Amino acid sequence: MNDNLSVKRTVVCFSGIIFLSMVVLAVVGGVRNFSEIPYWDMWDGTVDFLLKFKSGDYGSLWAQHNEHRIVLAKIIFIADHYFFGGRNVFSVVANYIFFGLSGYVFFLYSRRVRLSEVLAGDVYKMFVFTMLSWLFLWTQSDNFYLAFQSQFVLAQLLPLTAFYFMAKNAKFDRSLDFFAACFFAILAMGSMANGVLAFPLMYFYALLLKMNRRKCVLLLVAAVAFPAIYFFHYHAPEGHGHLLVSLRTQPLQFLLYVLMYLGSPFHYLLGKGVGGNVAALIMGAVLIIFSLLMFIRQLKAESRSEFILALLLFIAYISATAIGTAGGRLIFGINQALESRYTTPAIMAWTAFFLSVASSFVFEKMLSKRMFVAGFVLLNLCMLGVQLKTLKPVNPMLYIREQAALALSLKVNDVDYVHSVYPDADRAMMLANRAAQNGVSIFSKPPFFDLSSKIGYKMPSGSFSMCSGSVDHVYLLAAAPDYIRIDGWVYSPIDKKSPERMTIVNDQGLIAGYAVVGMPRDDVASKFGSPARSSGFGGYIKKSFLTQSMYGIGTTPQCRFVMK
Repeated sequence: MNDNLSVKRTVVCFSGIIFLSMVVLAVVGGVRNFSEIPYWDMWDGTVDFLLKFKSGDYGSLWAQHNEHRIVLAKIIFIADHYFFGGRNVFSVVANYIFFGLSGYVFFLYSRRVRLSEVLAGDVYKMFVFTMLSWLFLWTQSDNFYLAFQSQFVLAQLLPLTAFYFMAKNAKFDRSLDFFAACFFAILAMGSMANGVLAFPLMYFYALLLKMNRRKCVLLLVAAVAFPAIYFFHYHAPEGHGHLLVSLRTQPLQFLLYVLMYLGSPFHYLLGKGVGGNVAALIMGAVLIIFSLLMFIRQLKAESRSEFILALLLFIAYISATAIGTAGGRLIFGINQALESRYTTPAIMAWTAFFLSVASSFVFEKMLSKRMFVAGFVLLNLCMLGVQLKTLKPVNPMLYIREQAALALSLKVNDVDYVHSVYPDADRAMMLANRAAQNGVSIFSKPPFFDLSSKIGYKMPSGSFSMCSGSVDHVYLLAAAPDYIRIDGWVYSPIDKKSPERMTIVNDQGLIAGYAVVGMPRDDVASKFGSPARSSGFGGYIKKSFLTQSMYGIGTTPQCRFVMK
């Protein structure tokens, strides 16, 4: 008996340590991959929006971004800009807060379905730790460290919360719970387009549980009125597919997309590749089939569980989201369903599924309990394996984006690099210039602010140690004929590190250009040691200031090397 108790406590401690590790590693991954530089949707959704908002166009708060009205995310961007320096830190912190709140809401569900009574005390604790670990899984990395992704978490969190209060109202018949459910459903509409599904699903839920007729009427009105408000003056985004067309022309691919979307976390857990794709397809089918069986079981039960039905309703919401996404994104290929950001809704759907299954079956036999525990121990190990990837060397793409930002701040239309942050280089140039002029984004702050105006001015004199370094390549730029692009490496053997940035001066001491440092260079690391791995640099020099001798002046540490 004592041995059995010791094993249970060991399993609880194990799952608790895994949970703490998952959260810490998720934060570490966010810090290591964070960038202030606007990326892709941020140019239109954040930079352009803030420019419009600051100019008095308050209607831009409700304006579409693709098919979505991301009102809540835009409020976060406004707060980030006005109160937190506009460096996207607050927006990223908000992502983590929303993931934490999602875990809290699921914990509330676990209490309401009396999971602690179904599972033994220690097994319940293990389940909760594993559930929370699952919600911080690094497969959804984009939704952790990208500043534009708060709406992707809110689009799941808010309906989940609305359904929770609907279940509370159905069980206890308190008007406050009903109005709380409606409040969160309204907020859901301001997260992403799938938020409009909250009220129709709540109306269906009310009919299913034969709730108060007046509340059913109110929900019906809301289910019609709020989507109508949402789609008033709505326009279909260009470059996206259409649901009915995709269903009619590619029915099999459509089905595969939906299944892979719902099973996407297992694609990452099993190492991606063909095996991961198959796992995603199978697990997507498992989620749909067994959720339907659970729903039928609830319908046939003498006493229906309000909270299990709410969890199944949430799974239906995520499934409908997958169908809607397939309608618009199938044109980009089936594998697009496996993108990192799409694993968040799938992870939350599986959390609801795990809760529903665990609370619906009584694990009376010792063998079934052991199998349940063994399965969750294995899941914990697989999750930790994924989470440890946050410790891998940082993606060179972060450095490439830094150089793209440098090009934009210098007004150098280097299409090759600018395309790494936005598909339209000319529009990115225009937005970066307007942002610098209007105090928006990183282009209005050091070290990128007003760099182009400093070209040709005298570099302040100073005392610099000598760096080792070399220019490896020089490129002509068709879209920016006044500049050349250079790359190479720089390292300070004295300080045992590379400078963070470089100012490039000519032999008259005039500033001719700038460079960013940080590209991985294993060849330099093999010569100077591991601290020199991030010694690669890339930058731009204005041709009219080229002289026979050019010098790179590093900052942090301050050092100087002759460019050859």
